[in-house]
Amino acid sequence: MKIDGGFTKDFAIIAMRKDITIRLAIFDLIDNSIEAASTLGNIRGHKIIINTEDNKFLVKDYCGGFNPKLINEIFKIGGRGDKTNGFGVGMKRAIIKLGNKADIFSYNNAESYHIPFDVEKWGINADWSLEIKKLNKTRKRTFGVEIYMDKLEDIECFWMQV
Repeated sequence: MKIDGGFTKDFAIIAMRKDITIRLAIFDLIDNSIEAASTLGNIRGHKIIINTEDNKFLVKDYCGGFNPKLINEIFKIGGRGDKTNGFGVGMKRAIIKLGNKADIFSYNNAESYHIPFDVEKWGINADWSLEIKKLNKTRKRTFGVEIYMDKLEDIECFWMQV
């Protein structure tokens, strides 16, 4: 006989929100962009844009987008993509800490994706999967990742910590 010794998504969400400050969550997203740029060679010329307005937050980079071969690992808690260090929770933890809803877009020269991430809906589903939508081939000249967030978790605390 066996019993389930795992943990629930509700616990994971609570733990990830309490595990990090808002400032460090934003730094995690910036760090991901810098690491992505470093895989392209020289990091000069790559940009990261951060914008806040009302109850919305945007981080956008021009650092190459997600590697299509690693897209499944990138969104797995504990998956590290092609990184050799870290725990594979940075982007997910940052999104969960900052808000309840995110639209993640990745554009690169091979494939482009949209990953809608509604933390509340994801938290009540039995499985851990996220829907991924493959976009039509992009004509963009710059490739990167855009994360649009609304329904920020604690807007007053957000502005005090940024």
